[in-house]
Amino acid sequence: MNFYDEYKWCRKCNRYVNFLMAVDYSFCVHCDSRVLVFSDADLKRFHIVPAMVA
Repeated sequence: MNFYDEYKWCRKCNRYVNFLMAVDYSFCVHCDSRVLVFSDADLKRFHIVPAMVA
């Protein structure tokens, strides 16, 4: 995977963006805000556990 294929969530831009990595944080290339790995909505979706199938 190269730089152009990786995206992280920027709350300020409200979308997945390319980013620059620093030692502790990553920053949006558009607005310089700190970015997150996932949006809040995607993170909630990942934590939904499907009902057990009998």
